[in-house]
Amino acid sequence: MKKSNFLLNGLAIIMVCLQCVVFMSCGSNDSKDDDDKLSVNPTSVEFDYDGGSQSVAIVCKGSWSVSAPDWVSVSSSQGSGNGTITLSTSFNDGDKRKGIIMISAGSATASINVSQDRLEFVPEG
Repeated sequence: MKKSNFLLNGLAIIMVCLQCVVFMSCGSNDSKDDDDKLSVNPTSVEFDYDGGSQSVAIVCKGSWSVSAPDWVSVSSSQGSGNGTITLSTSFNDGDKRKGIIMISAGSATASINVSQDRLEFVPEG
């Protein structure tokens, strides 16, 4: 009788251990890769020749950084989690400007197409 209780107890312990392993392997997939998920809205901004400011929403679980053309000012070049950045341009008296703003979060990237019109001179007469 003692041998059979010992075997049953051993078997019960093994079953509990197996259940723990299965339970732990079915956990969420919250990994570092989730921190790299990134999106921006809008994905394209246009400015008139006289410049201005526009906001862009960033959705990210981890840390992010921004790089932009030198003619675009960015309110924050880095951050963590969801946020909003403001893009600004000054008066453009040259050619039409076009560029790409890149946001990076780990291995993920998102881009924002940015452009600014040029001042059009209309001849008199």
